[in-house]
Amino acid sequence: MRGRAGTDGGQIALHLKGDSGFGFELNSLFGDDNVDGTDEEAFTGLRPVITYAASGFSARLGYEYQDVELVGGGAIEKEGIGAGVTFDLGEALVNLNVAWLDDQTADTEVYTYGASLVYGAFGAGVIYSETDLVAGADPEVTTVYAAYTLPLLDINNARAPRLTDDFR
Repeated sequence: MRGRAGTDGGQIALHLKGDSGFGFELNSLFGDDNVDGTDEEAFTGLRPVITYAASGFSARLGYEYQDVELVGGGAIEKEGIGAGVTFDLGEALVNLNVAWLDDQTADTEVYTYGASLVYGAFGAGVIYSETDLVAGADPEVTTVYAAYTLPLLDINNARAPRLTDDFR
């Protein structure tokens, strides 16, 4: 959950990791967005995530819910689901992700798909997103990127993650 809480709000995070490779997280954001504590813009957010990690493979599945009561009345309500897998492909690391967002206030849905490949210090990927609007054209965005990890300041383990690392 993203955001800042004022004087009458906060965040709570619970992280549970099991020996079997399964993990569970529950993150929350709640309260008042104003520093003076007048509750003029109250918000609530929950994000549970289930993870699994084994040798050469990891997976995650999450849900997010946001509800914001606006100062002048009305509300913003959003929910979404995201899932991803990461696995070794020889010396490379492959990431596949999918997400869906339902903005109930704007009556808009967003679908996003991503794939990336990391080999040593090099990485490349593609992200595709499509927004389903009530009126007008439905925008689509495709992003293609490449990356290189620079070894700076001789910091140990400052490198791209491997599945042999502890993802849990």
